[in-house]
Amino acid sequence: MRIYFDTQAIDDEMLKDCVTPKHIADSSAYIEDFANSLGVKPERIIDPTPFKVKKLAEAYVLMETAKKQSMMNTNGAVEGADAYELKRRVYAAEIDNLESQITADTLLGGKAAKKRTFPMSVPLYRR
Repeated sequence: MRIYFDTQAIDDEMLKDCVTPKHIADSSAYIEDFANSLGVKPERIIDPTPFKVKKLAEAYVLMETAKKQSMMNTNGAVEGADAYELKRRVYAAEIDNLESQITADTLLGGKAAKKRTFPMSVPLYRR
């Protein structure tokens, strides 16, 4: 199993001591499944791992760790959310952001997708 980020570089003080080998294995499986969904075989992901892929793998580990540590048994409403649930939300948002920027080319060593910002202007011509 390939690990897609440096486990010693985790700098989240609240979660870094809670990360288990299972979380790391789940992260690797997630990255490989994500690669498959983009039509890239996991063995073709370049080494060293691209920066955004490293960040995605690390964010997934931290989101899963926070989810397992949270004592929330509710529907995730803001009221009563513990610190772990709040961390989970931060990392889930980061995962969504990174997923939108990673393409098959990113995994193979090319460029990441450009992030579009809105509102944007487009020239409009009349005949």
